Amino acid sequence: MTARPFFLDERVQVVFQTEGESRNFFGYYGMSPIDRSGNRLLAHQISFDGRGVLDTDTAAVGYWDLSSGSFTKVGSTRAFNLQQGAMLQWMPPDHEKRIVYNDIEGGRFVARVHDLATGDTRTLPHDIYAPHPSGTFALGSNNERLYFCRPGYNYSGVVNDKWNRPIHEEDGIFRIDMGSVSVDLIVSTRQIADIAPQRSRETLDNYLEIFVWNPSGTRFAFLHRWNDKQGGHTTRLFTAGADGSGIFMFPDSGFYSHMGWRNDEEFTIWGQLNPWGSRISSSVREHAPLRSLLKPPYDLLKSVISRGSLGRRMIPKTGYLKCRDLTGTTGILGEGLLTENGHNTWTRDGRWMLTDTYEDDQGYRSLLLYDSREGRLHRIGRFLSPFNRSVYRCDLHPRFDHSEKLVIIDSSHGGSGRQMSVLDIRVIMEENP
Repeated sequence: MTARPFFLDERVQVVFQTEGESRNFFGYYGMSPIDRSGNRLLAHQISFDGRGVLDTDTAAVGYWDLSSGSFTKVGSTRAFNLQQGAMLQWMPPDHEKRIVYNDIEGGRFVARVHDLATGDTRTLPHDIYAPHPSGTFALGSNNERLYFCRPGYNYSGVVNDKWNRPIHEEDGIFRIDMGSVSVDLIVSTRQIADIAPQRSRETLDNYLEIFVWNPSGTRFAFLHRWNDKQGGHTTRLFTAGADGSGIFMFPDSGFYSHMGWRNDEEFTIWGQLNPWGSRISSSVREHAPLRSLLKPPYDLLKSVISRGSLGRRMIPKTGYLKCRDLTGTTGILGEGLLTENGHNTWTRDGRWMLTDTYEDDQGYRSLLLYDSREGRLHRIGRFLSPFNRSVYRCDLHPRFDHSEKLVIIDSSHGGSGRQMSVLDIRVIMEENP
């Protein structure tokens, strides 16, 4: 018996879906693929699925007209992956006239800024990750470095052995000026690694990634990660001012994941709460002989005490942490309701949080909407997902459009490879004014 490809809340309508022989996807979450006027849907188009990206693969970039259903190709790129694409996005502040995406030119990663009205394309000398809300500059990661340490989130096509070392003094977060096209290192990996340093970390691959601006662009959050020798990684969470100053480190639990700003001072992130228990866990992770010795009794102790008051003090809690910038973590959002890691985005009024899950034991990913005022979780839909637990999986990566009434997802539930769906969820929101 063939599994049903998806389930939708009866109040939700599918208003558009990409189709055709090509696979269509947007990439990451936290930004709208639809322009501010609501007419054009940005997408990458590729001819393959079910495998990772090769050096020879190319993605077309362009947009779907939501009225006519036609696709317009704007350009192409070899600098992309299946999780974040080429960081294709509408350029602020208007989110209407220009698009930006990463590419390769002259043996290095660059960014293309394309004006849809004139057809002109400018090339920036560095790839970008997060444009500032003003549109005057952008934050960029070091994809030449990520090639060596971030499978699935790296770009192929440029191999520079200069960056193949645990910590490089010239690596970090870059500011790319859109006018002068200057590129400046504003936060270095070495600078972050030297905050509460650990000797064992010096021999492991360190890198900075996932840069997320607060709504007004005064500060941004980012992750410091280093890989262990077992194929995993440890994560610390930081914020900084727009120029890289004023760095603040959140409690060192060793585990942080996806984040979304709720307002200029607060954001949520999937992570661990309970610094005491987390520090113990982190210390054990950092020392392989200690980890081998203590893991069996630790697992047994955890199962015995996890339901008692001692367990609640010792065992780190995992959930959507409520974070206040320059202060720390203040609790867990939707405890008991929001129980799975996902890619979270907030409405501008800070009431609704959109998120998703990874696959369940039947292979379905869930799309969720949390009403923080009512403390109520709405399950928008479930989507059958192939290629799970691989670098070429298709996460839903849900995003609001600018009206915050539509939700756009990537999904492989239809049997024709990854495609994009636009869902109208306004009925759910209007039932809860």
